[in-house]
Amino acid sequence: KAAMLHNYAKNSFPEADVFGDEFKQAIKGIGSKYSYSVQDMRAAAMSGVPLEAKKASAARYSIEKRLEQIACYGDTSTGLFGITNAPGISAVTKVSPAGTWEEQIYAALAGGTLTQTVQAILEDVNAMVNQIYTQTLGTHKPTTLALPTGAFAAMATTPRAPGFTDDTILEYILKSSPWLEEITDWAYLNN
Repeated sequence: KAAMLHNYAKNSFPEADVFGDEFKQAIKGIGSKYSYSVQDMRAAAMSGVPLEAKKASAARYSIEKRLEQIACYGDTSTGLFGITNAPGISAVTKVSPAGTWEEQIYAALAGGTLTQTVQAILEDVNAMVNQIYTQTLGTHKPTTLALPTGAFAAMATTPRAPGFTDDTILEYILKSSPWLEEITDWAYLNN
């Protein structure tokens, strides 16, 4: 904590320092392999297919997919945590009615209560971003919201108030949040 100046004497200033807590997370290797036979090479040569490049690309794809799964769910067999199960992640109580946002939107479209549903979803989003902001005492401002693909599609394609506005639910939420810069989808959140 800084102190008031008293004739600029060095000994009147408290010393500032930094500290941190240690959170251990193991580093693990991940890999995949590919192989091909002489017959595979002959067939690839005859058809003009770059066999080695295709096989390497498939191996790389399998590694990237596995990394994305671990980033979301972790890997309990190796003690790795993901975004959805990391220690210290706190839940936010849902404000909107029962069901997923996608279910709520489609039910509201059928029942004519879309405006109320959009407001309830906005309250859910605000509860999430406000919790991050207040729990970190304003240090962290959430800039990205990742949604399951169905919720993202429903919010990105449904007008907020059909006949009255030309923005979608997604655009409205982005406009209404002081911190969110992007709303994206992530298929691994579908579960």
